[in-house]
Amino acid sequence: MRKIISRMLVIGILLLLGFNIQVNAENLFRGPECAAYDSLRNRYLITNVGSAMIVEIDSTGAQSYWGEWVPSSMALGCVIKDGIFFYSGSNDKVIGLDLETGNKAWYVTVPGGDNFGVDGLATDTSGYIYVVGRISGTIQKIRISDSTSTEFLSTGLPQYPQELYFDARYNRLVVCSWAANAPLVGVDLVTAEITVIADDIVGWRDGITMDQFGNYYTASEVYGVVTVFDGEGIKPPVEIMGGLMGPSGLYYNWETNVLVIPVSDEDTVIFIEINTNDTDGDGYIDSFDNCVDIENYDQMNSFYKLTWGDNLHVGYWPSEDDHAPLDVVQIACVHQIFADASHEPSTLS
Repeated sequence: MRKIISRMLVIGILLLLGFNIQVNAENLFRGPECAAYDSLRNRYLITNVGSAMIVEIDSTGAQSYWGEWVPSSMALGCVIKDGIFFYSGSNDKVIGLDLETGNKAWYVTVPGGDNFGVDGLATDTSGYIYVVGRISGTIQKIRISDSTSTEFLSTGLPQYPQELYFDARYNRLVVCSWAANAPLVGVDLVTAEITVIADDIVGWRDGITMDQFGNYYTASEVYGVVTVFDGEGIKPPVEIMGGLMGPSGLYYNWETNVLVIPVSDEDTVIFIEINTNDTDGDGYIDSFDNCVDIENYDQMNSFYKLTWGDNLHVGYWPSEDDHAPLDVVQIACVHQIFADASHEPSTLS
């Protein structure tokens, strides 16, 4: 769903999430690009590529401009770490604003200038922030304490890398790229070794995040889809939303199980409440399971029950059995994602 989602639905979902909505609030989004959540103050901060401004969505659901404005032609990737909201601006700037005061608390000019093209950001557990260059195809590693910058990775990434996510489980950066059929890759923070996480994917990715179960969520800006990937690379990917115009820097809120999708070309931010139950125990949480009541490990589209004489066999259709059954009763198992109204997406625009 897109902007046609009713404002009443917006109100309903955000009330469930602890937000009260001011219905007639002005839409301040101008190309929303990246979302981050300030848990201490129960608010979202959204960068905007069109206005270079940071928009706050507070606990009442109201939008307002937030933070000291630092001269920049755009505001792109973002991440929160140790009381600072970091975001990338223009082609060579990374800016940090104090979450309590909104004042500038940190500022770095990344080597390479306009030839670098700062974009996605990620922080690790060792006091570093990583910045990917969409033009240079490299990653800079910056020590937050003294702003010392070194080149962490100089080559090997897919063309036009856009966003980063730090996966602490494997001590790696996950990188998505804005190029046709570009794979989702991981970069080891000790060895800088690059591994392919998923290569059979729709390209032109401009957003990556992860839930607490190890699933990766990516957004394809060109194709307008958001897809979830098994972080272990075992299960097939699932497209959870399509028809969007420019989805970008995603954020998954581990506290509320809400996926936040800035939609740049629509000046909209979408919130999806994820149902994290696994009713049938097949390893797919219900929001992404095409059959929530029957184990369906390979996510085929239907389930069947075969009766052959007095024997009953239950399995997937079509069967791999060489002996075709004489009597086949196919039981449809088509669970539409978000069919339950309580899991419908909602928008702020």
